[in-house]
Amino acid sequence: MYGIFAIGVIIFLITAWVRYGGKAGTRYAAERMLRKDGGISNKTRGMAGEELTYRYLKENVFDKDVIFRNVLVRRSDGKKLTQIDMLAVGQKGVYVIENKSMTGRIYIYGKSQTMTEYFEGGKKSKPFRNPIEQNRFHVEQLKNRLDIAGVDVSDMPFYSVIVLGDACQIMKKVDVPNDTVIANRQDIKNELAKVVGGSSKAVDERKRAFLCESIRKTQANMGTKKEHARQYKKT
Repeated sequence: MYGIFAIGVIIFLITAWVRYGGKAGTRYAAERMLRKDGGISNKTRGMAGEELTYRYLKENVFDKDVIFRNVLVRRSDGKKLTQIDMLAVGQKGVYVIENKSMTGRIYIYGKSQTMTEYFEGGKKSKPFRNPIEQNRFHVEQLKNRLDIAGVDVSDMPFYSVIVLGDACQIMKKVDVPNDTVIANRQDIKNELAKVVGGSSKAVDERKRAFLCESIRKTQANMGTKKEHARQYKKT
């Protein structure tokens, strides 16, 4: 079922690319999806939001840097895979990016294991894994996999970046780790500047190039993508 949704979104984005012109077309298509109040699944909404996040980051934040999408990393147990939405290798570090296309109200407690989204009419979602904890796990697994590959990242800053949909209302935000940014898409650039801007540490260009090549090698082949799809269906 997930594959059908994915194919539908891809066809929609390609059609918009052709009809409305390049990047502006895919952005228009994604925005059109997110404006719909109903009729689309959470998975489709998430894919549309991820497209908008990628476009925003590439044009406004990491315009001179490499951004990888949908990076599959084998977990430290050697059995399962974890998927990172986006991964940017910047001049001041590595940014592990998780996109959350939320539209309700949320309360962010950095030390909590779960989070709940609240909607109009008193409705709310079931508690779900706190994206701060989820992305901390992504950072941990990526570092472990790079270490196994022989890449020394001990002196390289890693930042956890959680991008929320612009319609999401952040009601409260406490106990967010110093290396973590969680904000609406339109605010992510300014929030990143607060966390990273004061750092004088820069990543050597040769090391960045080596790291990018190492990440490319960890990118899943078709076999591991199928493996992750099977794993996803079971959860």
